[in-house]
Amino acid sequence: MKELKINPVFRDLIQPLTAEEFKQLEDNVLADGIRDAIVVWNDTIIDGHNRYQLAQEHGLNFNVYEKQYESEDHAVLWIIDNQMGRRNLSDFVRLELQQKRADVLYEQGRQVKSETAQAQTNRGNRYKKVEDLSPSDKSSKTEPAHNTRDEIAKALNWSTGKVAMGNYLIDHAPEEVKEQLRANDISIKKAYYDCKKQVQEQKKQNAYETQDIPEADKILIEKLKKGCGIVLNINTNIHAMQYAKSINKFVLIDRTTDWGNPYILDKDGDREFICESHKIYFNRKISLQNEIHKLKGMALGCHCYPKPCHGNYLKILANGDDN
Repeated sequence: MKELKINPVFRDLIQPLTAEEFKQLEDNVLADGIRDAIVVWNDTIIDGHNRYQLAQEHGLNFNVYEKQYESEDHAVLWIIDNQMGRRNLSDFVRLELQQKRADVLYEQGRQVKSETAQAQTNRGNRYKKVEDLSPSDKSSKTEPAHNTRDEIAKALNWSTGKVAMGNYLIDHAPEEVKEQLRANDISIKKAYYDCKKQVQEQKKQNAYETQDIPEADKILIEKLKKGCGIVLNINTNIHAMQYAKSINKFVLIDRTTDWGNPYILDKDGDREFICESHKIYFNRKISLQNEIHKLKGMALGCHCYPKPCHGNYLKILANGDDN
């Protein structure tokens, strides 16, 4: 059996088969042999990695089809074009392939320009007037405008906006999200907005962590991060309130809202009395009882904390005694 080489760069350009697809291929080659030739360049596989693996595992014979290319980059371009002809590729895989193709072509163009410039220099700098131009003048007067995003959008028949979303995911999405995209388990649009939101929230959290935060606020923030409901003072727990707002976990419960305590300190009684009166009021307020679940895991903002406050009762009702 002919020994072939595997280049990880080539192999990783090809979307892996699922377990079911690989099992089906294995059944086919065991029944009928390896009918399609393995395509190689310089004895390195550029198409047929799975067939070659099965040939090695089961001792099967195979044919080889040799391609001739000037360089590895040319082989990469052939692999990309060959893969783009497959019907089962997800949008994200198609974008990754087109982006890789654009990168290779850009690098080839850059090398050609560099070699051309060197050749001009070696011939006595015959194009001195061009060399005297500013960088912006050179690009605008000596070469056509180049927009990779537009070219990829045209190749894929997409909008440039969708390409931009996909490129953002290529640069910022966690690998597990990219795997979901490659498997077509999630759309580019949904993954983009999810990823964008996570990145923005992480930036906000990092900003808060670098601030000089009072210890009391740190404790409240940590509780909120763990999913616990908290009560905070909107006048003194500024950092905790800002953090809660940044993750959409803040609810104002003062007297200007439906969650407020209708009883007024001193006018209607002392703090203990008005808190107990609020419990009686709330237990008769069916409309609020039906909404209490919305306060679970939230930061309840009032003016009383850490003194006794009706917010403590709301927190217990929403989260339970063990919160």
